[in-house]
Amino acid sequence: MALLNAKKKSHLCASHFSPSDYYDTPTNRILLRRDAIPSLQENSQVVSQIDTSNEIKEEEVEIKDEPVDEFADIKQEEPIVDDNAPLFLDFTTNKMKEEPVEIKSEPIDDFSIINTEDPVTSMYCPSTG
Repeated sequence: MALLNAKKKSHLCASHFSPSDYYDTPTNRILLRRDAIPSLQENSQVVSQIDTSNEIKEEEVEIKDEPVDEFADIKQEEPIVDDNAPLFLDFTTNKMKEEPVEIKSEPIDDFSIINTEDPVTSMYCPSTG
């Protein structure tokens, strides 16, 4: 079986067979012979329309093979990255990137929170000297 276009699924319909490939039946059923071989002409195919009166109408149809650019309408947008976030995904390497975070330390005004019984904190307590 020959393919008309390799990108599309192959199909068989009445246009691929000649009238002699069908059985003559007294009813309106159309039966295809088991030994029927599909036929294709180069750059054109015969389109057959079989009606209930068993008459076959044929017309030539030209098949055009044109390249299709399927991705022409797709627009890529830049990713939105929050610059204030300490961690974010680096889109160029697909890895997490850590930015330096500034830690602000404020002086303690209230030394009552320091435990004077603790040997470590007691040496920092101005009341114990």
